[in-house]
Amino acid sequence: MASFALSMVDFHYADPYTSVFQQVSLKIDTAWRTALVGSNGRGKTTLLGLLAGELSPASGSLLAPRQVFTFPYPVSCPADMTLHVIMDAIAPFRSWEARLEALAGRADDASLQEYGTLLERFEAAGGYEVEAHIEREVMQLAMPADILRRPFNTLSGGERTRALIVALFVRRD
Repeated sequence: MASFALSMVDFHYADPYTSVFQQVSLKIDTAWRTALVGSNGRGKTTLLGLLAGELSPASGSLLAPRQVFTFPYPVSCPADMTLHVIMDAIAPFRSWEARLEALAGRADDASLQEYGTLLERFEAAGGYEVEAHIEREVMQLAMPADILRRPFNTLSGGERTRALIVALFVRRD
């Protein structure tokens, strides 16, 4: 299993100088679903920024072998149907489907090559099963099935959070 590892990491913001971490050592297995909980201003977002490669430690070493997905997922089109918001949080299934459809009518070599590559990516991400997996997770979270057909921006705050949690459970990476 891969892991994130911090060894003797120091981090501070320069302007104004604010020390956030001093000699922190930590290991997180990538197979874990991990949450950070703590009071405001204690460094949760900074730690995520370090793990995601958005920030660099002042000293110490950081190993981050995989991409980091933070929660909640930023929703670019809140008026979209909740199912589509969840799908977008997992992978760009809808854009892949649109591109596959556009390529389907072409017979040139470049289009066929792109179609094959994109189809493999779609299948590897679970594109054919994603809606069924989402529906199953919605049921497991005791959410009403019709929530997937409602615009995301009409959901309550709690419903939005649970909908985005569904994406974390369905995501394959």
